[in-house]
Amino acid sequence: MAAQQKPNLAELDIEDLMKIEVTSAAKKEQKLQMIPAAVYVITPEEIRRSGATSVAEVLRLVPGVEVARVNSETWAISIRGFNSWYSNKLLVMVDGRSVYLPTFSGVSWWSQDLVLEDIERIEVIRGPGASLWGSNAVNGVINIITKSSADTQGGMFSAGGGNEDHGSGVGRYGSRVGSKGTYRVFAKYIDRGSYVDSTGADMHNGWGLSHGGFRSDWAVSDRDSLTISGDIYSGNGAPVFGVVIPQPPFQQDLNLPRNIDGGNVLLRWQRTWAGGSRSTLQAYYDRAHEFSPVYGMTQHTFDLDAQYQWRMGRRHEFVSGFDFRVLSERSQNSLSLAVRPQDQTFRLFSGFLQDEIAIIPNHLKLTLGSKFESNDFSGIDAQPTVRVLWMLKPQHTVWTAVSRAVRTPSFSDRGSEMPVAVLPGPVPTIITSMGNPEFRSEDLLAYEAGYRAQPTTSTTIDVAAFYNIYHHVQGAGPLGVPWLETEPPPVRVIAPMPTNNLFDAKNYGVEVCTSYAPVHGWKLYAGYTWLKSSSHVDPAYAATAFVMMAPGENPVHQLQFRSLLSLPHAVEFDNFLYYVSRLPVQSVRAYVRWDVRFGWHPRSNLELSVGGQNLLSDRHTEFSPLIPLLSDGQVSRSIYGKLTWRF
Repeated sequence: MAAQQKPNLAELDIEDLMKIEVTSAAKKEQKLQMIPAAVYVITPEEIRRSGATSVAEVLRLVPGVEVARVNSETWAISIRGFNSWYSNKLLVMVDGRSVYLPTFSGVSWWSQDLVLEDIERIEVIRGPGASLWGSNAVNGVINIITKSSADTQGGMFSAGGGNEDHGSGVGRYGSRVGSKGTYRVFAKYIDRGSYVDSTGADMHNGWGLSHGGFRSDWAVSDRDSLTISGDIYSGNGAPVFGVVIPQPPFQQDLNLPRNIDGGNVLLRWQRTWAGGSRSTLQAYYDRAHEFSPVYGMTQHTFDLDAQYQWRMGRRHEFVSGFDFRVLSERSQNSLSLAVRPQDQTFRLFSGFLQDEIAIIPNHLKLTLGSKFESNDFSGIDAQPTVRVLWMLKPQHTVWTAVSRAVRTPSFSDRGSEMPVAVLPGPVPTIITSMGNPEFRSEDLLAYEAGYRAQPTTSTTIDVAAFYNIYHHVQGAGPLGVPWLETEPPPVRVIAPMPTNNLFDAKNYGVEVCTSYAPVHGWKLYAGYTWLKSSSHVDPAYAATAFVMMAPGENPVHQLQFRSLLSLPHAVEFDNFLYYVSRLPVQSVRAYVRWDVRFGWHPRSNLELSVGGQNLLSDRHTEFSPLIPLLSDGQVSRSIYGKLTWRF
């Protein structure tokens, strides 16, 4: 069967790009220009021409998103501050399935290895999305939306490799099932090379992952559609763990095996009712297993989600729904990291209602809504939002919003034990980070405003400003009453440093995204982010408290410039320039990264590309975790090549 090609979005007018339909901002389709929130949509064309081999690397394209590679398989990714190798205030989903890990509050990026060619778009919301998506959508929402199987008919084979990501291969095939159904199946493997440390020594921490799956879409009737999809994966490597020990040298960096495997299955039914109302019912099951000598866990998640969208009169459009999730986990603990109790179950029930009111149709609209959520750890929370959008004139809109969002405690917040430092002495004292069953939700009150315009058919500009006030933010300390431990030897003193809601914080900033098409076939993008942060700790605890977000923990300035140039004879020449200012708290220097890609389409179904990344320096550090458990590596200059054949 002949492959169906998606239109090349780089060849479209910017006016068309601004009409991209976005679903994550309101749980319904909205044109990008009419959304009262800071939203960026990564298109398939941007993904293809980025030269990226992972979803994490693709996210560098979004102004306002901080993407820092920690080592071979780990990234630290956040929006509007609080970056960490588990960024606990960023909700990430794949087709509406949450991949936010409640054990440590964050995303295990090493297991998120999607087929990039099958991604329809990535919707990135900078700012709270909790009124619709619930807890943990505090600073942003990333929703990765894959293509319908009807759009991936025929075969596709892709292979590539380089000196950093050694090799990757994808095989995918799609076809029809009768007159109403389509499907695709795929298999993928990637081998990521090891990183080097600050001395240039090989860390021997390479990572490999195998991934397979399917998706099938059915037009059951004129009103009903059905989607079923599933994935399985297995990966292994030997990351470097910084293991704290009670005798000299008190910390050892060890290559220890990490094995992961898991899978999921998702079922979604959508129906359009008489009068235009729409309903969606979605359920998924997800299993994740991870094991290393430091920590292991097996997790099972079941989620049921329903929503209903309807109009009332000419001015009101409602969206409502509920979600029930149950998650069970069994931990495998060690002296380096333990989560207790070993067997835990977490239940969450939530409902939401949102009304979009056309005060002046097509010019001024007001959005009111709230999520009401109950969970086993923090009880009942309301997460409301008020948003106003005003179309000043065609192609010029301003918006403002006030929202509340919460981040619920994780299993580790409530019951973890992790040695973080040793004070030498005749009897060494081990400072140990401890979970706290009394730890409660962090909360945010966010003020936002934005301006989005298309002053000419070849120019767009999107500006957002925000002022965030955080309360009850997580910190560690003050030190508790120590005790003596004799087993296993040697004898040592344990000084507990409990997790607490220790401080309040503020951050504020500006995000600017622009695009310009000087001639047909050439698109320029520029982005700038300015972020300032501050925190306030109770003076009684300041001397012994560990603050999670200090000024200098996040880059104050981020700047990017991208050029996508289509030349004659089906040649593409793309450039990407990124500047990230220093992270003083982590002793990470500012860096400039230049990536370049050459692409060629000798035939309409064949693509060859070569490229280089981080071309301006031999290597640099992008992120250095403050806790010793995970060692950071340096991003090296690299080259790659790739072939993609559709048939």
